[in-house]
Amino acid sequence: MIVSLFRPGFYAAEHDPAVPTVIFDGDTVRDATPAALQRGVQVGGGLADAKAILREDGQYVAVDMAQARRRAATWWRALLAYSDLIVVRSPAEALVDLRAHPDPREVAGEMARAVRRSGPGGVAMGLARAAWMADAVRVEVPPDALDLGVYGGGEVEASELARWPVDWLTELTTEERDRLKLLGYRRLGVVAQLPLPALTRAVGKRAWWVQQLAQGADPGALKPNYPPEAYTERWDFGAGCEDRMALELAGDEMAHRLALRLARHDRMASTLWLTMTNEEGQTVTYRRQLAKPVAQAHPLRVFYRQVVDRGLPWPPVRATLSLPRLQGAKRVQRQLDQMVGSSERQDAAETARARVVAAMGVGTIKRACEIEISRRERWLRQWSDAIGWS
Repeated sequence: MIVSLFRPGFYAAEHDPAVPTVIFDGDTVRDATPAALQRGVQVGGGLADAKAILREDGQYVAVDMAQARRRAATWWRALLAYSDLIVVRSPAEALVDLRAHPDPREVAGEMARAVRRSGPGGVAMGLARAAWMADAVRVEVPPDALDLGVYGGGEVEASELARWPVDWLTELTTEERDRLKLLGYRRLGVVAQLPLPALTRAVGKRAWWVQQLAQGADPGALKPNYPPEAYTERWDFGAGCEDRMALELAGDEMAHRLALRLARHDRMASTLWLTMTNEEGQTVTYRRQLAKPVAQAHPLRVFYRQVVDRGLPWPPVRATLSLPRLQGAKRVQRQLDQMVGSSERQDAAETARARVVAAMGVGTIKRACEIEISRRERWLRQWSDAIGWS
């Protein structure tokens, strides 16, 4: 089961509930105080409409997303006790995958109560076997009902799903939903029973996927984004270190370890943090944002040495090199000649090589040492190695 969670009143929690206040983002109303809601302001509506309703009585505050994310970290952390498959959509909204739990409804109730205890704001929740269905059945749960374990959502019967309008299929783009309605396919039951060629003419190559959604299946998988994946390596010097060689050795070793982890898990980093700690526990952090993601030890080593070259405010007792906010790397096969772990692997490599040569011609596959590099490229590589650019 997928749980869709939303925190009504999250953005407005820091404002006086008796004052009609609208929290907006661009031209959209993100949240409003109870006084503004009673006057008819709609969350998700237009800012111009809210101003027309409240006129000079209202207060209008632009949402501070950085501050909202800091506040939201409290209830995001509460979710980690129940699942590590979490998709944070905004500071006030998240999806949680509970399909691995034997009793997801009971776990969802406990999780919702933990979220409510984590800070101000209500709890709206929906449970279903697909994320878009959980969004559709999401309702705000009163605090007293939540304490009693009463909450909405759950399995959606096939007969009920067939009556749902196509507009509820939020996984589709607005253009795709409009095209289906224009062709007369206004209910999910109709879309689910369409012949695949007819549906292909309506939505293109995604026809099979759209039909699976209309039938209540979930062909996709959630892509968790919380907590942000990060790698960290530490080096303890034991005492304040002033020896240049010892400092460089620590940086080389941490860069090497991080590069191995990046390669092992197909990750890349574009943000580098280096924190130095002295004997009194004071810290200083250096940050660098790279122009493009890297997965090698060399850029990490260059960053570390440049910090050391500029001079440290004190002899450090600990160095911490961190790579926050990692991203996926494109998978590549780095070795072919050296696939000699077993005779089967070597035979497979030779067979693959023979097929490529037969199809593309002799000389198609070359060892790295056989590839000729122009003088300009060799010069640029030397320049990159010298100054650390990539």
